[in-house]
Amino acid sequence: MKVLHVNEHLAHKGGVETYLFGVLPRLKERGITATVAYGDGDPALYEPARHVPALGTAGFRPEAQARTQMETVLQEEAPDLVHVHNVQNVGALQASLDYGPTVVTTHDYRWVCPANNFFHERPQEVCERTCGLGCFTTTITKRCVTPRPQYAAYFYRRAKWGIEHASDFAHVIAPSKGAQEKYEASGFEDASVSVLPYFCELEPADTPRPVPDPPTITYLGRVASNKGHEYFIEALGRLPDSVQGRMVGSISDDVAESLLDLAEQCECAERLQLHG
Repeated sequence: MKVLHVNEHLAHKGGVETYLFGVLPRLKERGITATVAYGDGDPALYEPARHVPALGTAGFRPEAQARTQMETVLQEEAPDLVHVHNVQNVGALQASLDYGPTVVTTHDYRWVCPANNFFHERPQEVCERTCGLGCFTTTITKRCVTPRPQYAAYFYRRAKWGIEHASDFAHVIAPSKGAQEKYEASGFEDASVSVLPYFCELEPADTPRPVPDPPTITYLGRVASNKGHEYFIEALGRLPDSVQGRMVGSISDDVAESLLDLAEQCECAERLQLHG
């Protein structure tokens, strides 16, 4: 069996790419041949890979380019199945659906939410609405979708397109029950959506590892408003003074300053270590 994986990035960039690089060798172990179509990145990280330049772009004009480029790759690679991960460009997906069986893994909410994440940045609250014209009003008052009109319109089209074509996918994979429910409530009720949790590459140890001295809690990931890093710092502030905290992620000097300011307010700055 031959699978064409489609993702914007072929790079050690984030959780989606970590998952992709983890699942590819496991597919190979099962005799499944996999090729990756990507928009930007380093082809040396995985072979075989096909560069589809327009794949990582968003907008109405790049949509036609991505569709044409994907059609060429699909014809030349002739996969039995297309597996879509994170892609902004609707043209690439339309080419995949027109070609044959296409599966999508819902690593985020981009196919039902113009902002990808059902999160309002200004009030720091979860969005409970479904995709509709009200999204444009909401983004002005609560700031979720980008304020740039050309991109906001396209991201709205992307989410509406996903809902309208939900039943065209051969299968939809959600990494959690919550994601499955959110997609079904947002318009994927007629699609075949199943839950397949992310796996962990680490083999379990025979015995528990020793608890570090001093006890330490760790935040690992991007420092972004929708990731909840502020709750980590607030939690550290509520724990005993013997507990240390470490944050590892995309921490620039400006970000570090804001994190330490919050830690000062939570009275735990002296117990918080920041690592890039």
